[in-house]
Amino acid sequence: MTSPTRSAILQFRDMRTRKRSRLVAAATVSMAMTAGALAVDGPGSLVPAAEAASNDIIAVVLEGTGNGHGRGLSQWGAYGYAVDEGWEWQQILGHYYGGTEVGTVADGQRIRVRLTDADGAGAVGVVSYGSPIEWNDETSVAMYAQETSPGVFDVYGSDNRSCPGASTLIVPSGDPEIATGSEDEAAVSQLQAFLRAYQSTSVVVDGDFGNQTRGYLLDWQSAQGLSLDGIWNPEDAEEATAIIEADSGDGFTLLGTETTTSGDRALSFTIADGDDSSIDPGAAIGLCSSNRTLTHYRGSIDVLSTSSGNRVVNDVEVEDYLRGVLPKEISAQWAEAGDGAGANAVRAQAVAARSYGLQQLRDYFYDGSSTRYASTCDTTACQVYGGAARRSTATGSANAVEHPLTDAAASATAGVVRRWPSGHPKAGELVSTEFSASNGPRTAGGEFPPVDDIGDDTEPNPNHRWTRVIDADTLEARYGLGQLTSVAMTEAADSQYQVYDGIWFNDLVLTGRSGSERMQAWDFRRSFDLPSPGFTVRVIRENTTGRSFGLIGDSVAESIAAGGTSEFDRLIDGTFTSATISTRVNRCTVRQSCPGTSGVEQAALLPQGLDLVVVELGYNDSADTFAADIDAMMAALTDRGVRRVAWVNMADIRTTASGSRFGAMNDRLDAAQADWPILEVLDWNAASSGSEARARWFDDGVHLTTTGQARFALWLRAELVELAPSHYLLPPKRIRIPVVGQTHTTPTGAEVRVPSSASAVAVNITTVDPAAPGFVTVWPCETDRKETSNLNNMGGDIVANNVIAPIDGAGEICLYSNVGTDLVVDVAGWFDRDAAGDALVSVTPQRIVDTRKGLGATASPLRPGTPLVLDIAGMNAQTAGGTAVVAPEGVSSVVLNITSTNAAAAGYFTAWPCELDREETSSLNYVPGRTSANGIVAPVDINGQVCVHSHAPSDVVIDVQGWFGPADPVFAATDPTRIVDTREGLGAPLQRVIPSAPLEIPVRGLALSAAGAEVLVPADAQAAIVNVIAVDTTGDGYVTVWPCDGDPPLASNINYLSNEIIANGVVAPIGADGSICIYSHVPSDIVVDIGGWLSDGFVGVTPLRALDTRFGIGPAPE
Repeated sequence: MTSPTRSAILQFRDMRTRKRSRLVAAATVSMAMTAGALAVDGPGSLVPAAEAASNDIIAVVLEGTGNGHGRGLSQWGAYGYAVDEGWEWQQILGHYYGGTEVGTVADGQRIRVRLTDADGAGAVGVVSYGSPIEWNDETSVAMYAQETSPGVFDVYGSDNRSCPGASTLIVPSGDPEIATGSEDEAAVSQLQAFLRAYQSTSVVVDGDFGNQTRGYLLDWQSAQGLSLDGIWNPEDAEEATAIIEADSGDGFTLLGTETTTSGDRALSFTIADGDDSSIDPGAAIGLCSSNRTLTHYRGSIDVLSTSSGNRVVNDVEVEDYLRGVLPKEISAQWAEAGDGAGANAVRAQAVAARSYGLQQLRDYFYDGSSTRYASTCDTTACQVYGGAARRSTATGSANAVEHPLTDAAASATAGVVRRWPSGHPKAGELVSTEFSASNGPRTAGGEFPPVDDIGDDTEPNPNHRWTRVIDADTLEARYGLGQLTSVAMTEAADSQYQVYDGIWFNDLVLTGRSGSERMQAWDFRRSFDLPSPGFTVRVIRENTTGRSFGLIGDSVAESIAAGGTSEFDRLIDGTFTSATISTRVNRCTVRQSCPGTSGVEQAALLPQGLDLVVVELGYNDSADTFAADIDAMMAALTDRGVRRVAWVNMADIRTTASGSRFGAMNDRLDAAQADWPILEVLDWNAASSGSEARARWFDDGVHLTTTGQARFALWLRAELVELAPSHYLLPPKRIRIPVVGQTHTTPTGAEVRVPSSASAVAVNITTVDPAAPGFVTVWPCETDRKETSNLNNMGGDIVANNVIAPIDGAGEICLYSNVGTDLVVDVAGWFDRDAAGDALVSVTPQRIVDTRKGLGATASPLRPGTPLVLDIAGMNAQTAGGTAVVAPEGVSSVVLNITSTNAAAAGYFTAWPCELDREETSSLNYVPGRTSANGIVAPVDINGQVCVHSHAPSDVVIDVQGWFGPADPVFAATDPTRIVDTREGLGAPLQRVIPSAPLEIPVRGLALSAAGAEVLVPADAQAAIVNVIAVDTTGDGYVTVWPCDGDPPLASNINYLSNEIIANGVVAPIGADGSICIYSHVPSDIVVDIGGWLSDGFVGVTPLRALDTRFGIGPAPE
């Protein structure tokens, strides 16, 4: 590689710094499964949004077109039309400037150009290399004007070719001292002129001693070893005087004084043949710059004083001005492209530049006058003008700015302009023929109709399309947005920008959790140095893989991965648990003549056991030894325990006398995959093989342009996501979880497999930091997903629900979320259809009530005085296999998911057998402004009915998921009974449950009541259906319920905040000793209500994590 040498970069990064830090064992929160839950009237505290999560926006990709404002002529487009399409210059102009016509201007017109680099100059010097400088009948080889007071200039002359030296500078004595806020404008101006000459040309000479002047003075004092006080004193003046004397000019004497304060006047330096277009560019009048280089200008040089500082103006004939514009705005060599066809592009530029320059009437006015001292300037703010020639010193040789090829274009189109036609509001006026380097596929429009621009797609154009990657952190910090949540383009709010076409000049809207910012694309372009204000945006969201990563590369990788703010670094934020990145210019795979550590040597320095390492090497290697180099690298990586290697092949663009430079090396990489099973080749050669990629992504066939770096980083990230896929669930993907055949542990410690006869599985489903309010649906994968929900969440929170999910014929369940979210799934047991008891009839989830739509009930919220009656017996449904089933007479209980939405106040639902009196218990607690759901098993009365009461007006949505039969049901419902309340010493000590002393609750043999009759929980009870409430919590934490078989498992059933009351239902497998245990992460009171038990036909197990998308546990979305 040929880039400048730099030391190797080895970076270890914790890539999970944006991730949340939470207490829980993955925080599985379950909701009530029984009608016997505690009624909580007041709203509970919601779990706060996490600091960051999977699916956070980590980067914004801008894909734009063109370079410039997109209005009018595209310089590259003109080249494409001329060279590729064979257009004449007149046709090119007609294409870009629709609605205008050809016109002419008279010979000899002049233009006055503000030379902005000389703004504020106290001394203005000119030098002659032909006819002498003239001023007020005085002639000299060199002259300069020194302003002594506003508008008053002393003029000096010399017979030597030299620019005015420091002897022209006058510095204040420093007595009195000059400091911030000084009112002596003349003295301050002298000081500023000195600092402009010897510290920075950015110093503005305006007589105002402000913070900027003080800063420059401090810099100068530091450089000279003087006291750093930012105050000009005699010591500073003495040092400055010595510098001036050592740097004085040659032989200047005072010629006279000119006052320019009366009328619209300027001091003028001329030469006799200044308007003779035939003189050599280096014979035109030379203007000295502050660093004593010279620029030659045809015409004259005028000096004037304004209230904003001195100004220097070049008064020049238009055609001579054009000769200094064209080679600065367009490549003169274009005229020779396409066997001379490119001359038409240069001629089109000549007409555009002539019209534009003459039409510009900038607000450059003499003080107190309506007369302009100049009509245009010499920078990109107008159009770039470089004069006729340049010299590095007053005695150096001249280097022409003007070029014969661009001169020829100006001559061939002499006097031609564009004018507005008859009938136009500006009829006859010159057209402001704007132009850009590139317009992309379509111009922006504006004063000229937008047109498709196929010429702009000419292969050499590097900016026809461009790509940039901006770090989300940068946007968040710059605009005070908090976590970025959306980025979008929308039509400009400012009417002046609404006339532009397509993607040009729209507004960019950035929205975060702490605010939003809307800005014009033009302003955003300036802030981030983008090629144009014509772009679209898309976001890159965090993809968490839970794997460790390494990268070893050469200068190609370094261009995207060096430092902590590179394109690649932005794009993998949060993707890997750690990233070790080492890149080095000129790196070889195996050390030969390459400097620094080789790839093999760097591999030996990697952390042990990385999951994935990317190798981007080969460009500096030899085809003759590359096969052995690959083997050496793979052996080194294998020794470090690397589990997978992804080697990026080479873009095969460069050629040698014998043909392809890298083709054979890529073949050797492909062949090595057979010898190294952990090796996979990433085909960058194919990804970058298109004509646009080859033309616009590469500088030299290997190294990348800015757009190429962005495209390479985006491509590499996409490849890595495929190799180490994210488990984050985004619509329309689903996650398929295998259930049948999985191994679990019973409360007695025995290992069991889920049999093929399992009809449904009891799971806790938890959403963690969803991107927005949404829902999760669980269903048997073989059937179509229904419009039902098992869990509803708010954006950024943690919500969970217990679900009894039907298992399909393949032994699987599926999960879908309508918003991006992490998911956690814990398995608590399953139902076996071959059991002796009347097993669960599990059905595909089916919506039976939605009061918002009038489904199964009146189309109005459920109110306290009017319970909802559900007819369960006789209900039609389908099993996971598609078999039609009917809930029988005598059905004992039904599995429902019940949801509250649009609640008018805080409250709760109670589900109970209609024939019995309603107890003051709850099946679901809700608060206004939030959609809440809960899975319950509700007892059915002898009439086959269940009633639902609402404590406050609320819409209700109910989905049925199955039922238990009448003969010998697996589920035995009881009257809700409180069995533990540590606040009152009921069933436990009168104290909070602390982490070191979990609560143990005997269940088997417990005396309860069912429909008023006493019953005992039998010895074969497998799980208790309980509602667990955490009350008066002393901090943030969680509750875990388990069958007392050892330490608490890695699961949780409740997440709580400090001082919170929160209740959730649990299917709690009973331990071998007949008990269930409850652990609290911080001291908390615990309340437990029991609503029944599951016996033969349900297999309870110690909760086992089947899925945690945050850490790559379980299947990935598909």
